[in-house]
Amino acid sequence: MSESMSNACAQHIRMCLSECVAVPPAGESWQTSETDLTGADINRLHAKGVIRVVERDGDDRVWKTKQAAWDAIQESRESLGLLACGHRPFSTVDLDSERPYSCLGEDCDARYSKAEIEAVIDGA
Repeated sequence: MSESMSNACAQHIRMCLSECVAVPPAGESWQTSETDLTGADINRLHAKGVIRVVERDGDDRVWKTKQAAWDAIQESRESLGLLACGHRPFSTVDLDSERPYSCLGEDCDARYSKAEIEAVIDGA
């Protein structure tokens, strides 16, 4: 079944893209501790309909990013300016790294910090 996206969700993605790019891809189950997101970020994303709870694991919630929201996030990423390597868009590859974001350009292995990605987003 296809998930629809509310106007509030679409507006939140446009206005808070630097927060939204930190959500894992749709279809993956994840916990807050596996992301760069704070509890406040999670609460906001849940309230706006970007993510949903799929189960509980003890005291922790297991989340999934809604497909329609993920698609809108990807579309917004593609409209951003170019990364320093001259490509767009980017993907989260390793949140435990100091440079957790990677360029998706063919044959490009450039990695970026959260601050570098936010600068591209804020400059869009």
